[in-house]
Amino acid sequence: MSPLRSLLVFVVVVVVVVLVVVVVVVVVVVVVVVVVVVVVVIVVVVVVVVIALLSRSRKTCSQCPSSRAQRRLGMITSAPQQPTSCGAATMHSRSG
Repeated sequence: MSPLRSLLVFVVVVVVVVLVVVVVVVVVVVVVVVVVVVVVVIVVVVVVVVIALLSRSRKTCSQCPSSRAQRRLGMITSAPQQPTSCGAATMHSRSG
C-alpha cells in the first residue's frame, strides 16, 4: 500500500468518525430539547388548569349572596367555620 493511499484511508476514517459523532451529538441535543419543551408544556398546562380552577371556585364563592354576610357574621360572633359551598352558607344564614 502506498503512503498516499494509506493517508487517504486515514482521512476517510477520520471524516466518518467525526460525522458519526456530530450526528450523535445533534440527536442527543434534539432529544433533550424535545424533553424540555414537553416538560415546560406540561407545567404550563397544569398551572393554567390550577389557576382556572382556583379562580372558578373563588368566583363561585364571591357570587354567593350570603357568603359575605356569612363571613361578617362569623367574624363578629366567632362562630365555628361553616362549609364554604354556597348552598351550605345559604342554609346556615337562613337558620341563623
